[in-house]
Order: sequence, then structure tokens, then C-alpha cells
Amino acid sequence: MSTNSLHAVPPGLCGGIRWRSGTPELICTERDGGQEHHTPLERGTEIGLRLGGTRFCVGIRRDGARRCPYSNRIRTHSTETQCRACAATDPGRAIARDAVVDPRPFHLYLAWFGPGVLKVGITTVQRGQDRLAEQAALAFCWLASGPHEVVRAAERAIAAAGIAPERRRRATKLAALWDLPAAEDRRDELWSAYQQAIRCGGWPAELAALPFAAIDNAALFALDRLPGSVADITELRPASVLSGTAITVIGTDMVLDTAHGPTMLGGRLLAGWPVEPTGEAPSGYRTTQRGPGEHALF
Repeated sequence: MSTNSLHAVPPGLCGGIRWRSGTPELICTERDGGQEHHTPLERGTEIGLRLGGTRFCVGIRRDGARRCPYSNRIRTHSTETQCRACAATDPGRAIARDAVVDPRPFHLYLAWFGPGVLKVGITTVQRGQDRLAEQAALAFCWLASGPHEVVRAAERAIAAAGIAPERRRRATKLAALWDLPAAEDRRDELWSAYQQAIRCGGWPAELAALPFAAIDNAALFALDRLPGSVADITELRPASVLSGTAITVIGTDMVLDTAHGPTMLGGRLLAGWPVEPTGEAPSGYRTTQRGPGEHALF
């Protein structure tokens, strides 16, 4: 259990949820754009935040700035957290568009989100498993590591072969949480996809496959503590109040025990809102129910 409290976080702009060294953290930058606060979202963390009246772009530009220099506004109901100007200069987006070549070493991976729901992707070796935690991968395996261009070519080849796409929707990722197959079944499906991936046409000859090892995140996400169903927040509004006790974090989705019952809050929906501590009851947002039997379009 945690003794952390988000009542102690100074007012500022929320940057969403990120994982660092195997721990999810809520990011908040002080209003003057100065110090960035990282609050671990451990089990038992007390949440009490009131949103401001306007949602702003979170920045993240080539120069490393985590605040938008234009103070541009973004839509309140969107999971898009950047204005067009910042998105155009975001180094991560540039890599995804193949607009730049990154000199850092990269990992190629296969992520598993449920039966038949796989994804291929790349991440810097430095970010390692934290990137897969943010992706909400319930299990994954490394395929290879190497220079950006070569690893990216393998990623494209695997997607073109129909083994796994490069993207998955949030709703698709969440669908398997309440009907998780046994760990050995998760491993077996990854193993089968791993074999297909390293043998598919278009795999660069200079890229050597890493030995297969399935890494399971069910314990990391504390899926044994996941309530039987949750009210998933689909829209935040100005002056919404988010309060409760953290149960677990899955990817960038935080599950809270609130006065209205178990509630799930997506970090991308929260990012960009000015927040200030409050002791008020939760209010001001819209939800949809999620739980067993939910099916999403793959």
C-alpha cells in the first residue's frame, strides 16, 4: 500500500501518465513551466484533482520542451494531446513517420493484448520495458535489436506480412483484461508469432533475431486486483473532479476506487488539463461501462 497523495501536488499542467523504472507516474508541470513533478501511482495513492477551465497542448518538441510555446488549446474530449505545431516537431512522431533516422539503438518487439491481438513495434533500447508497460502489453517478447533503419525495416516487413499491425486501438487493448487466458497460452501465441516474424519475407539479412523469451505483465499491472467491471471515463469537462484511491495502472489507464464505484481514467484524456488539489467528491465527467464480455473491433 502507498502513502502517496496527489493532494500534495502543486497546481500545474498535467502531462499524463508515464512509466519509469517499472513504476507508473503522474506527470505535472508547475504553472510557470518550471519544475516537473513525478508522483508514483502506487496502490493506495489518494487522488484528489480538480480540472481547470481550458485544456492546453502538452508540448514535447525537438528542443525537449514539455510545454507548448504557443499555449495552444486542444479539444476537451480528444486523446490527442498536442497542437499541430508541436506534433509536427515531436521527435517521436518524426521517427514513426520515417522522417528522421535516430542514432540510438532500437529494440523490435511483439506485444500481446489478448487472443489474436498482437502488435509489432520498436522502442529505444534505453526505454526498454517501460515502453511496453505504457503500451499496456499484457505479454511481449523482443525480436531483435540494432540500428533504427534496420529495425524499422523489419517492423514494416512483419506488418506487411499480416503477422501483426503497427497500431492497436485503446478499446481493443482493454477488451481482453476481463477474460485473460492462462500464462502458458499467452506464451504459446507469442512463440508462434515470433517464429513467423523472424522468418517472414523482408526481414533484413543483417538483423539477427534475439532468443525467444516471453515477458508477462499480468503481475506488473496487478490484474488480479482489477474489479469485475469499471466505469471508463470517456469525456472530461472543465471543473471535473477526479478523486479516489488508486487500485492499479494498466498502460496509461489508472483504475480508481471512487465514491461512485470502480472507475478507469485514461492518461491521454487527462493530459493537457490544468489541475489543482481538492478534497471534493468525483463529478463532472462522462463514463461508459467496461467489463466481461466486451468485444472490440480488431
